Amino acid sequence: SAPTSSPAATSESAAMKEVRARIHEVAASPDTTVLLHGESGTGKGIAARAIHGLSARSAEPYVAIDCVALPAPLAESELFGHEKGAFTGAERQKPGRLEIAGRGTVLLDEIGDMEWTLQGKLLRVLEERTFERVGGVRPVQLEARVIAASHRDLAQLVSEKKFRLDLFHRLSVFPIVIPPLRQRGEDIVLLASHFCTEFGSRLGKQLTLAPEVCELLLHYDFPGNVRELRNLIERAVILAAAGKSVITPELLPPRIAEMAVLGQVVAPQVLTQHTEGSLTVTFEPGRDTLENLERRLLEEALRMAGGKKVKAAEILGISRFALLRRVEKFGL
Repeated sequence: SAPTSSPAATSESAAMKEVRARIHEVAASPDTTVLLHGESGTGKGIAARAIHGLSARSAEPYVAIDCVALPAPLAESELFGHEKGAFTGAERQKPGRLEIAGRGTVLLDEIGDMEWTLQGKLLRVLEERTFERVGGVRPVQLEARVIAASHRDLAQLVSEKKFRLDLFHRLSVFPIVIPPLRQRGEDIVLLASHFCTEFGSRLGKQLTLAPEVCELLLHYDFPGNVRELRNLIERAVILAAAGKSVITPELLPPRIAEMAVLGQVVAPQVLTQHTEGSLTVTFEPGRDTLENLERRLLEEALRMAGGKKVKAAEILGISRFALLRRVEKFGL
């Protein structure tokens, strides 16, 4: 299920304060096309709803269209509607999603996955603000605001000839980038506490987060972003025994402790002992970041292991899977 409040509304990080400011700015301009970009789980859909809810269109329909799930043979009918008899099985006139939205807001989610031909037809609709139902000749006015969202880099897709340059420019009138949770350290515990209260109230439990839990969460990289954090807190609240008042580490999925091992290394001087030597990486507060420290640890472990990933994982005390994820993350 989707979060009940905007990730920007439950945040302290400068990055999300900037997102919140941009949401308010574009909400006041109800006709402007918006492009939301961010990794899966960062809350693009919630940001789109916030734009709609804060705008003069808030009393009108909000229609979300998952471009990944659009069935290719019926994609045009889904978007634009069809007339009776337009194709086999079209027994009556049917309005499309763009028409159903009326004067509200349409979210084109994961626009980067839209089929090329349909991209061209969408571009024409956005430029002319009219479209025809499949099998129809009468123009239908597009009155809704269009918000597009993608976890994929549309500029990169353009360079790969997988996304139309003209459509990219037409959609990115007002771009908003939603940062991943790993870049919003200030928000992690705040969001976790918010979700703990939310799910606790639903289940009649009053729970708080143990300091050890907060520490683990702060050192986990959250590949699934806010969605992953929300799901794991929901699980922990469900697992918490009746009468328990604190969420403790054993209620978290095992991967949290495993994947947080590298992130826990934040002391000014780091020394990890190994039977064939020692792995030493110096961390200089104010100059280094946790991310570049993690990269250097990986590089040093791989050097010590002669490039053998299983051995490097043993040196670092993490699983091979955890190591492979980080190797891929840093392109090592």
